[in-house]
Amino acid sequence: MSSETEKLVAKGERAWNAAVKGNLDALDQTYAADVISHGRRVGETKGLAALKEFVADGQLAFSDQTLTFDHVIGEGDRIAIEWTLRARHTGQSPTLPFPPSGKEVTFRGCTVIRIAGDKVIEEFVYADNLNLLQQIGAMPKPG
Repeated sequence: MSSETEKLVAKGERAWNAAVKGNLDALDQTYAADVISHGRRVGETKGLAALKEFVADGQLAFSDQTLTFDHVIGEGDRIAIEWTLRARHTGQSPTLPFPPSGKEVTFRGCTVIRIAGDKVIEEFVYADNLNLLQQIGAMPKPG
């Protein structure tokens, strides 16, 4: 991975950690205004404002959020980021309308981003949503 890509990834991780702690405008540093996000919700999330709304929605359900980029692979205009989000389930939101469990959760996923210049213009998010629902007691665990 080039040093330019490494700098972009580091900037993105800082921006995401600021965003999950409430500074949604930090995402302006890394996302294009017309970004298209696949996989965060059913269908596409179009535009930076909609992406910020999604993150704000998550803040209603989860407190004490910390995000780490565990592994990063980049080539050309694509970067794949394996990530882990740790948080506590302390509230409800429109997309996660389950009673607060108070449980600490570890949520893992992978996001593949497409870059133009120094901004994310498209992303594909793959996350273990079933495991998250099991951790907060909204879905039974197998066995």
